[in-house]
Amino acid sequence: MLPETLDPETLRTGIMVLIAVLLIAAIAGWYLVRKMVSRVIFFGILLGLGALLWGERGDLQTCQQTCSCKVFSWDVQVPGCASLDNGIPNPMGLGAVVGGPPPKAL
Repeated sequence: MLPETLDPETLRTGIMVLIAVLLIAAIAGWYLVRKMVSRVIFFGILLGLGALLWGERGDLQTCQQTCSCKVFSWDVQVPGCASLDNGIPNPMGLGAVVGGPPPKAL
């Protein structure tokens, strides 16, 4: 499990920074790599990494509703999802939303 400081929003921002770094590497690679075959392989690898990161970023945006986020099979803790019943978040923290015992009296 990843640390609590790496919530989905922080990870989404970090992934955008990594994609920007890949773009800078692509620009640098255009000038540093001389052979066309090596350029194609280099850009193919960078494009694949960028697409993989972009897909994970999209998953982080939609997984917050289910409170079960993962990045490359690492669990991510979602803020506000401490009280769960079978993956169904209860924003009131009073018990199960669907099924289970009724909430306790305050």
